[in-house]
Amino acid sequence: MGGDFVAITPYYGASMNKSHENIELQQTSNKVLVSNPILLNEVDIGEEVLGRKQCLLQISSLCVSKVKALYLVGMGGIDKTIIAKAALNDVKHMYDASCFIECDEINNDCYKIACQILEQLKVETKPKDLNEAQEKLKSFVIKKKVIIVLDNLKNQSQIEDVVAMDDLFAMNGNTLIVTTRDWKVLEYCGNKFCKVNVEELDEKTSWRLFITHSCGSQDKLLDELVEVSKKIIKVCNGLPLSFKVIGAYLKEKKRLRYWERAFQRLKRERELDGDEKNSHYKLWNILRISFDNLRVEEKKIFLEICCFFSNDVYLQGMLKERALPIWFNIEEKRMEDVEYSLNRLVNQSSIKIDKDGIIKVHNVMM
Repeated sequence: MGGDFVAITPYYGASMNKSHENIELQQTSNKVLVSNPILLNEVDIGEEVLGRKQCLLQISSLCVSKVKALYLVGMGGIDKTIIAKAALNDVKHMYDASCFIECDEINNDCYKIACQILEQLKVETKPKDLNEAQEKLKSFVIKKKVIIVLDNLKNQSQIEDVVAMDDLFAMNGNTLIVTTRDWKVLEYCGNKFCKVNVEELDEKTSWRLFITHSCGSQDKLLDELVEVSKKIIKVCNGLPLSFKVIGAYLKEKKRLRYWERAFQRLKRERELDGDEKNSHYKLWNILRISFDNLRVEEKKIFLEICCFFSNDVYLQGMLKERALPIWFNIEEKRMEDVEYSLNRLVNQSSIKIDKDGIIKVHNVMM
């Protein structure tokens, strides 16, 4: 990254580890510490962002500090989009204009993305082509203080082919917020940025979220459902989307056998009975995106991790330094190539490597 620096803000929100107290700005040759942001008083931020208040406060603080780019990184279903929308709602009053763009598979056309941005920025005249759209955006962002949110970004061209980063950041105060599963797509953007790792919810928040979606306005489960609920929560392992989908499926089912069956099928990765809209069919479709986007070598390594190196199979977990030689010998490839594939899995939020070097896979991904 040369002389630029990367801000890594670890584990915001009520995550499963508690290391969100500080923000560190890291550079290759030195380290700069930024003081903790001011924490606001308790506020009701709604059930959709349950457990993410601290994360939202941190993002607001960074926007006040005029951070140029903020990237929310995490696996599918971890609440990146919800956090980004809530954060935009919190801070948009600080800007002259704002927009939220979903960069999904259908909306992968840079001209369409540019037109959507211009429309939300209330630029009345529609450009006739991408070149004109780029000029209109450039003219707007160097005159106005804007915040642009790009959700589910797949590649850097979705930014650079719409509006040049240098133009976007030419005016002090413009902010770009990006959500992505793979922060490497922005590795070469050449501008200082802040990376936020969106982590799983802790046990207490997981319970609250599951109860909210499985019981509606009730705040208490039937006594006979408590134990199976604990099992379901453990399998979901802090993934917000899983609580919402499973909770919605179980909401109208009060008999224990339905909950037990849901738990068993969740463990075995089968679809639940009933309408796809109310089953975890949607959950597996969403999480499958991460797997389908992997290369052949990466899929093989990921499946081998799930089948042989996961905590369920290898109780102590597998050290990265121990696993690499195994793949090196099996695949008969250079060690650097194997390590590159493993790092790709990390960058795409399919696996994690903890502070002790142990390879981890999210329970719902296995």
